[in-house]
Amino acid sequence: VQAKDKYCADAMAAEGCPIVDGERIPLQLFADDLTLFALTYRRLMCLLVALREWCEAFGMSVNIRKCEVLIVHPNADIRDFVRKACPVGMRSSTTYDVQMQVMPWVTRARYLGIYHDSEKAFESCCEELLAKGQRTMFALVDKLRLKGLLSPNVSLKCFNVSVRSVLSFAVQVWGPAYILEILQGAGDGRSLCFDKALSNKMVQVQRDFLQFVAGVKRVPYRLLFREFDQYPLHVHWAKLVFRFWNSIVRKPGSLHHHVLRDEIRLAIGSNLEGKGWGTVVLKVLNLLGHFDGVSSSLNVDEQVDSISSMELDVGALVEELIRRFDDDWGSTRLQIDPRDFVSDGLQPGVKMCRYEQWMGPAGHCPFYIPRKQHVSLMRFRLCVWETEVNRPAGRARSDRRCSACRAVDAIEDERHILLECPKYADIRSELWALGATSTASMKQVMGVDNQKALAS
Repeated sequence: VQAKDKYCADAMAAEGCPIVDGERIPLQLFADDLTLFALTYRRLMCLLVALREWCEAFGMSVNIRKCEVLIVHPNADIRDFVRKACPVGMRSSTTYDVQMQVMPWVTRARYLGIYHDSEKAFESCCEELLAKGQRTMFALVDKLRLKGLLSPNVSLKCFNVSVRSVLSFAVQVWGPAYILEILQGAGDGRSLCFDKALSNKMVQVQRDFLQFVAGVKRVPYRLLFREFDQYPLHVHWAKLVFRFWNSIVRKPGSLHHHVLRDEIRLAIGSNLEGKGWGTVVLKVLNLLGHFDGVSSSLNVDEQVDSISSMELDVGALVEELIRRFDDDWGSTRLQIDPRDFVSDGLQPGVKMCRYEQWMGPAGHCPFYIPRKQHVSLMRFRLCVWETEVNRPAGRARSDRRCSACRAVDAIEDERHILLECPKYADIRSELWALGATSTASMKQVMGVDNQKALAS
């Protein structure tokens, strides 16, 4: 739209428009959602004049009640002053309204489902995503119960389609900060990635759903995730972030690529000490061993050209992240007999040892298993069945003898109940009909093909 006076013409000059990597970004338009960018108050008002004239020329209108104005500035005093001293709005030339319809100044503005905050980091948008994810999860649980679709295979697929997609919305932008957080949580020579990931409230929604599927309330979370072959949401987030990087790299000259180049330039200028998106992603790549850092042999432009054209090996990066989550499962302490395990206060604990040595990989039946039987099997596999060794602490493990056979040296654990206790000999004979032999190990018995019969 042609500006009608010199005042607007001056304000609409390129100097008032944000520039990224030499490219101007005057606005963003998606369907009927529009975002206008301005570095000055004058330019913003002139953009609104141009918008009004464009809408009137094509018989359209702007719903002022759905419009918001957000100021982004590092100085809180300046933000407060601008909100008080600079009213923003539009007049209608068709109805000849003299009074301007004022748009409200806000500290959080929503665009395409994501909230942008003028005072907090971009990750603050997860507050709303978390609330939506929790509501979706509770609705899904009710629906699964109503329809009787409680098998792990069906439940987890439904979770990924509905809940995980909500908790991962726009993760390509806010996700790197959370991935970096868990990678920087390593210390004392051991990986703390899993513990750090479980402190994330979005991952706690995932954990709560897995507890629902397993039918247990209190369970070691490492066992719970391993039982269903799941990892904290960070693995899925990382996959989406790395794919997003590659999609930008493959489109040189696009607006996204210009933004990437500017982010890399800022990262190089701060020597990877800033908090920008590009800086955080490069830090993540560095911690995963796929980025050597900023090279001193090249000038800034050469480094930007090199890094902005670098495609990532998504599979290798995700595999390395998974390895960090699996570090505890590689502990030599898990390789001993669970009955010889010494509880010295260190992780991993005795339940992880029993699970690793006795339960083996989960073989969830793709067919229907009655909920009651399924819960019983899950509790047994997750080492939270009501045996003496799983009761609250207070007695040494060597004193937690079987109350059924009352043998002096019989500790009531999962192995004793399943393979040793003479009181359950009649029931145990049913196991041999499933294909296991009387000399079979715990893993062999727990891994029989007919999991439905095993649950029964």
